[in-house]
Amino acid sequence: MAFEVYTREYVRTTSPKVSISTFGRISLNRSATEFLSKTYTGFVILLWDKATNRVGIQAAKKEDDRTYSLKAYGPKGKTGSGFSAVTFLNFIKYDWSKTRSFTAEWSASDNMLVFGILPENLSGHPQGSRREVQAKRKG
Repeated sequence: MAFEVYTREYVRTTSPKVSISTFGRISLNRSATEFLSKTYTGFVILLWDKATNRVGIQAAKKEDDRTYSLKAYGPKGKTGSGFSAVTFLNFIKYDWSKTRSFTAEWSASDNMLVFGILPENLSGHPQGSRREVQAKRKG
């Protein structure tokens, strides 16, 4: 039997990336996490620019009603970080029925990580429970 070389479908990148999963979770890769770690406090605030369809993620000084708890992946966040953002995604009418990745950039003037969302991804959110959404994806 001959061996076949496996080619990875997923390639790690060193540029800042943000992913939004089918569970309504926003994940930041290591590079994006490093930008936020400059002012890391464990909490972030999400900002929405409706005119340009851009999302801002800014480190918060303390927990309050507007903040999301940022969880580190791997030891000390060395592989990235993330948080659940279902209510925010529903607020902007983001269709999170499919996992998507976005290139992000650091806005030094605003002291936040920024990424844009295509207008066609702002058509609503998955209807029904998580189980129903998962069943739709599998079927």
